[in-house]
Amino acid sequence: MLNKDYPATASGTATAAGSGDLQFKDNSRLSEFKLCPRKFFFHYIKHIVPSYPRPALDFGSAWHKAMDYIWVKQAEGMKGSELATGAYKEWVKEWVARGHPLDIPLGDEKRYLPRTPGTAIEMIHSYVKIRAPWLSTLRIVATELPFAVPIDPDNPLRFYVGRLDKVYVEDGSPP
Repeated sequence: MLNKDYPATASGTATAAGSGDLQFKDNSRLSEFKLCPRKFFFHYIKHIVPSYPRPALDFGSAWHKAMDYIWVKQAEGMKGSELATGAYKEWVKEWVARGHPLDIPLGDEKRYLPRTPGTAIEMIHSYVKIRAPWLSTLRIVATELPFAVPIDPDNPLRFYVGRLDKVYVEDGSPP
């Protein structure tokens, strides 16, 4: 297992005393390199990223926060509108923390649509309504569980890394 205390370098490697260079590859790095090697270079090697808010990415990050809340709180017995309202509050915290307004100013609608707070609350309430019966049959094992898989038989220090959004067991399944 990889030690999370190894500091990662710009190239996606980490060094531990006596271990050589561990190399980490993830879906974001691979996808960005395939899309545009220069963009990859500026982002992951030079650490130059846009300083302006990125509504689509930030909406997705906020959505993940809301989903984590729903899955965990549903397992604790929270239901219905209380569950959806709590999840929306988590969504709002993340959205605002990333520099976005709750009330989209006139003239900025094009920049945000369809990813707005109004859309988020509708999506969250719909998700809770449709998925609640199924979610109540699950036992949550973990959320955002990190993993590392060796990917090169000739280089034991090269890994594909990522996170599993949710790990769960359905009722009646072995733990």
